[in-house]
Amino acid sequence: MQGKKPILFKISKVPFMRSKHWKRLFIGLVLVTIAAGCAMVGFTSTLEQPNYKVIDTLPGGIEIRQYESRTFASSRVDGTGMESRRQGFRLLFNYITGENSSEEEISMTIPVATEIKDKEHVMQFFLPSEYDAASAPAPKNPNVSIGTIAPRVEAALEYTGSQSVQRAEMHAFLMKNALNDSNWQSKGDIRSMFYNPPFSIPFLRRNEVIVEVTPK
Repeated sequence: MQGKKPILFKISKVPFMRSKHWKRLFIGLVLVTIAAGCAMVGFTSTLEQPNYKVIDTLPGGIEIRQYESRTFASSRVDGTGMESRRQGFRLLFNYITGENSSEEEISMTIPVATEIKDKEHVMQFFLPSEYDAASAPAPKNPNVSIGTIAPRVEAALEYTGSQSVQRAEMHAFLMKNALNDSNWQSKGDIRSMFYNPPFSIPFLRRNEVIVEVTPK
């Protein structure tokens, strides 16, 4: 008696996978799951990061960095709490997984930049270096925009642990004090940078507060 032939599961035959939207969502979830497994234990080195070189160091582990030009996708959401941050992230994640004029999938990079401005939560995904403001596909959602940061110098203070606003503010205070006693002065608002997802192991996280600086 012959045995039954094995059933070969084909994603393309699954009804919900016939939709472009569901295919994009499925692929996105797979990529996020793989990346999350690495990020949970602190491995994010495979993701592209903005290019910079350290040109000075200050007491307390503060680096003065010369950054190259960076193109970003930015979201703006009303509110200053964690739910606003999550909504901003979802808008940007949707953009890089195909909710754009080309329905193009764009690689995730690190870090994710955030700041609270005018009672809004502003978040940025830096786009891979192959893109500039002209070549990046246009967002379909009006709450997402594309922009570029010209080459500039920034001070950065790295820390681990919680990604809360309160912990970022504490390190921002430490950085401000260090800058006051240095040959550099801040210019503009301090932003938070997160290199790992919120569910990663806290002591393996890389977080930063960062601000543009100029010589005194």
